Formats: sequence, structure tokens, C-alpha cells
Amino acid sequence: MTFTMDKFVPVTVPVQVVTKEGNLFTAATTTVDPNPVSAELQPAKPVRHRRGRSAPRKPRAAASAPAAASSAFPAPDAAAR
Repeated sequence: MTFTMDKFVPVTVPVQVVTKEGNLFTAATTTVDPNPVSAELQPAKPVRHRRGRSAPRKPRAAASAPAAASSAFPAPDAAAR
């Protein structure tokens, strides 16, 4: 037997139903084991909503610093000249 309720964790309790046949003088009987059936429902943990990931930020354009004249490497725009 399963007990459910909103905002609670469901609980299942095993139950056995026993039927005894009657005879000429008695009627058939049905019993449930365990009797009474009970269960304690535990509150469910609240669902945390995850924030959606924001779009990745574009890298900032680096401020082009003038190349030093004493640099060992030529400026990239100097090769195009």
C-alpha cells in the first residue's frame, strides 16, 4: 500500500491480505496484516531552482600600446608596409 501527498515523500508499506473460506455455519472472512496500516510521511526537501548560465563574456579588446622602438620584435602592422 502506498501513501502519497503533495510536498511529502511517498511511503510504501507491505500489506498481506488473508482470506479464510467459510463453511456451512460461518461466513468467509478477510483480514489485513498489519492491521491497522499506518505510515508517517516525511516532508520533501524544497526544490532549488538553478540560475541559468549567462552568456559568456566577450574578452575586452586590449588597448594597443605603441611598440617601443627598441623592441627586438617588429610591430605586426610594420610587416604589411
